[in-house]
Amino acid sequence: MDEIYMDQECCAEFRVDYYSKEPRTVMTCPAEVIVTRQTVSGKTYDKKHMSFFENHGLYEDLTLMHKGLGWFEVVSGGALKSQ
Repeated sequence: MDEIYMDQECCAEFRVDYYSKEPRTVMTCPAEVIVTRQTVSGKTYDKKHMSFFENHGLYEDLTLMHKGLGWFEVVSGGALKSQ
């Protein structure tokens, strides 16, 4: 998985327009994304997302690029760190 999904509420917390297709960079870590989703949406991530987060370090920096409709490409950190 090289993409992470955030719902509208999470995008708002990270100051990203959920519907915008204009690229926007977010620097965070998986733990912050998980806690934000639980806090603002009351939701948890699916197994695929959690596996990605855990395998690449909950407190490792990630740089994410918003692609639109809440989908973010992992552009550095996490899985890409070893490349």
